[in-house]
Amino acid sequence: LTAVLGVSGPFWLIPAFAQNDADQVLEQETLTRFTEANRQIGMPAIENFMERRFVKKLLELRDQRISTFSYLADQQAQLHFLCPSLGYGIPYSVQFTNPYRVEHTASSEYLRLPLPEPNALFTPEGLRATWVLCQSPTGIVQPVYAEPNVVVAPAPLRASSSYLPDWDNSAMKGGVKF
Repeated sequence: LTAVLGVSGPFWLIPAFAQNDADQVLEQETLTRFTEANRQIGMPAIENFMERRFVKKLLELRDQRISTFSYLADQQAQLHFLCPSLGYGIPYSVQFTNPYRVEHTASSEYLRLPLPEPNALFTPEGLRATWVLCQSPTGIVQPVYAEPNVVVAPAPLRASSSYLPDWDNSAMKGGVKF
């Protein structure tokens, strides 16, 4: 077993011969049972593909310019109005490029190595932050980084308080017009 230190931690190289007899027996038994389960039960009789239709529609809606309302949810599930927004928020961990590359080593092993984003930085996995594109009344958009839980809705929701930005503040005037 060899550890290779990568940017986001060690990557373990496990040679194929490292699997012991007990593992091989368990793996074969699992495959046998899985094959038998498929033989007896078969695939579900899905004919309408509704979930796929819903996902397709959601992707199409996300591709439209849509005005939304963004809220922060606290630990008691109370909503706090953040701002009128554009779109449904973008997870900070979304990556513009493929986050990994596969490298074949001289010893016939494969490594999955991280790739940096175009800004030469590596995006961490499991990041729970969201970019919210807050809209001013004049259409200026300012990205707001939010780490708490974010709720973005196409219509106003009942909120217990508001964090509405001060759009007259000079720092908020440098946004982007979409």
